[in-house]
Amino acid sequence: MKKAAFLSILFLNIACGDQRPGAKCPDAGPFVMTLKNEPGRIAPDSTGKNFYLYFSTEGSLTYTMRAAPCNLGKEFRAEVNVFFDGDFYKTRTGSAGDYIVYIRDMDYR
Repeated sequence: MKKAAFLSILFLNIACGDQRPGAKCPDAGPFVMTLKNEPGRIAPDSTGKNFYLYFSTEGSLTYTMRAAPCNLGKEFRAEVNVFFDGDFYKTRTGSAGDYIVYIRDMDYR
């Protein structure tokens, strides 16, 4: 139910003329949302080579979504809790993760 309400608000905001940032990630599909000052967690996959941003659109600390950052700084390639600003895009076919995210700002929490 919360997810449906969030998506309704998201589409309403986009339909009302929200500025959509251009894709800055090579595998990015259509723009989905921008999140600012949100809590999240960076963690590697089972191989330890790919890192993902785990987050929740409700701002809770129970992370239900995953995104592949296309510009993750070396200092954040570890298991760390963060606050972040980012632009989220759908993944193109064959990409890993639920979304691709261009991180505008990130800091440890």
